[in-house]
Amino acid sequence: MNDLMTIIEWWVVPIVLFYYLLYLLFFTPAEEAQQLIKVSSKYGKGAGFIILALFIISRKTSQDIFSFQIPSYQFDYVSTFLATVIGFLFFLFFNTIKDTRFLGIVSFILTSALSITIYSYFFVSEIRSKIVFWALGVTLGSMLKKMMFPELDPGEVEKKSEAAPSK
Repeated sequence: MNDLMTIIEWWVVPIVLFYYLLYLLFFTPAEEAQQLIKVSSKYGKGAGFIILALFIISRKTSQDIFSFQIPSYQFDYVSTFLATVIGFLFFLFFNTIKDTRFLGIVSFILTSALSITIYSYFFVSEIRSKIVFWALGVTLGSMLKKMMFPELDPGEVEKKSEAAPSK
């Protein structure tokens, strides 16, 4: 069981976190978005990384160090459930604002939150267990949203349709 936990904690969770950050950085907004939306999103992402730098500076007395030690914890049903609901609702909301300049504010919030979460995951071991349940819960929520409402993400449906051979 310890090997499985190691795989989940040192492969699955970091991949999920980096996936969301990379998706946000390189695929948001969509290529066909208006220039104002792209500019707003670009500066929102930059501001998010400034927040990461300020967060790291604010922790200089905490002596954060990288640790491979897996903390001992119980399954956190409440955090997982809340994160799943938040992930579901957030990605439902994201579809409504992805074509507006409000995307810049969301890019700012997500970039700062994801980058701080990644930093904390690797360097602040006291909160690693919470990050595990929240990261996996939000991911579950986003997948449930895509499963229940695939029509809300027409770009993904169109990509799949184009890839299928026509008869």
